[in-house]
Amino acid sequence: MKRLLYNLLLLPVLMLLPGVMATSCDDYTDFSNPHVLTDDELAEMARQQHIADSLRQVINADLIIEVTVEDYATTMWNSKVLELDFTEVEKLFGLTTDQILSGIHQAPGAPDISGFAIQGTTHADYTTPSNTNGIWGHWWRNDGDVTTTYNEDASRFFVEWQGYYDEESGTNEECYFNVGQFPERCVAGDEFKVIEGLRYQDKRVVWVITYRVIERGEVKGGIVYEETLDVTMNPRMTYDSDAVPFNVEAMMSALGVSQMDGNTIAVIGVNADGSYAQEPTANGGFWYDALGYPGSYPGAFYIEYYGFEYAEDLGYVYVGQMPGELQAGYSASAKLGFMNEDKIAMLTINLHVISYEDPETPPAGDPTSDEIDVLIEKPWTDDYANVTFDVRDILRETFKMTTYQIHMAKNSGDLRIYCGELPEVAPDDMGYTSDIPGYWLSADGGIATWGDGSAVFLCMGSSETELWLYAGNFPDAALCAPNTEVKTTYYICCNGGVVKANVTVRIGDVP
Repeated sequence: MKRLLYNLLLLPVLMLLPGVMATSCDDYTDFSNPHVLTDDELAEMARQQHIADSLRQVINADLIIEVTVEDYATTMWNSKVLELDFTEVEKLFGLTTDQILSGIHQAPGAPDISGFAIQGTTHADYTTPSNTNGIWGHWWRNDGDVTTTYNEDASRFFVEWQGYYDEESGTNEECYFNVGQFPERCVAGDEFKVIEGLRYQDKRVVWVITYRVIERGEVKGGIVYEETLDVTMNPRMTYDSDAVPFNVEAMMSALGVSQMDGNTIAVIGVNADGSYAQEPTANGGFWYDALGYPGSYPGAFYIEYYGFEYAEDLGYVYVGQMPGELQAGYSASAKLGFMNEDKIAMLTINLHVISYEDPETPPAGDPTSDEIDVLIEKPWTDDYANVTFDVRDILRETFKMTTYQIHMAKNSGDLRIYCGELPEVAPDDMGYTSDIPGYWLSADGGIATWGDGSAVFLCMGSSETELWLYAGNFPDAALCAPNTEVKTTYYICCNGGVVKANVTVRIGDVP
């Protein structure tokens, strides 16, 4: 019956097509030879295909904004900032920019605005607002279709909304797209066109984003500004970096710019032969080898610059070490330059590593056992934001160690954290499932893995002067819904001492 109904429905459609006649089986009684299409039939098929192709190119939107982003092929994760002008969107939606941004961030009482994408090959809607870490944005194939995950083989680059909404002040900050590549999957000459959109009531606006991967030109600029920075650090067992200030106002004046714009200013390093390294190997900077020349990860230390994206970091570079690589007495000089057209501003960073002088003395006595109750509360968020709980004093008194000694023991693995119960024999491999040491936890408080039954994470953080536990929720409500409470027990062990921590992680409602 279904086949008959389909044929009955199809017949009137065929009869409406110009040049197509309904025929009976008797018109073609010779089934031994294939039917040869006439010129009229071929022309009609071509016309119908042209109509179908044209329909696939129609963008269903009330407002279309075209923008272009250019970047170089890269071997590491980085991105370009794409700021969006909402002037025309205000007129279309009948809202202010602040209302639009609040809607994107799903702030309480904000307009109901949702992100979407349009597939490049069919121009059909992709209704999921995001498959990136942002609330809006997508991973894309080279044909302009959205990919299912970032690590899919066909994933080439991403468009990810970056934004922060301050509920108390009702203001929006850091509202822009990050546009970047999957490392080592793009080459100079690649060009992609993708469509990101916003929907409000029955109105739709889309940004048609052309992403071009371009060749790096030869550095021909001359140095117009120089500054030397002396950096003294202790040996590091983590990737933690130090913020080092420089005179950004003088640098911008020399470069002839009014802002540090990563779309126009490039970072460069200086190789051993005096040539320039142009492809960053760290975030807005480079990894450097033991002699202080640009290299790749893993190196001896790194220098990064975040001021292209974050206003609070405008006048700082960040210097960090490869954990466990540098010892007291190490010194090296490295260069990080900023190039605008034919002008180069060069920073020389002199790094000195010295021994840490522990200001504390260990508490007297032998290591003991103790028990504490820990409550960590935070609202549900769609990111990995965390809340901390100070455990410095209890660990110092129980382990009879200084804060720095416990910090180093955590980094070396001598401090251990067990979840649920204390084993009779210490295992060779702790099997942490989160930042070391720590675990992703399921809703019942048992050990889970990221994305597989994980509701919250609970880890230990430390520095030379602080010790803390920190926790947060998985940013997907399907795994950790708002108003979730997870209870577990951690045994924190070091130097023969044991602290039993009865932990409650309470995730509240969406702020």
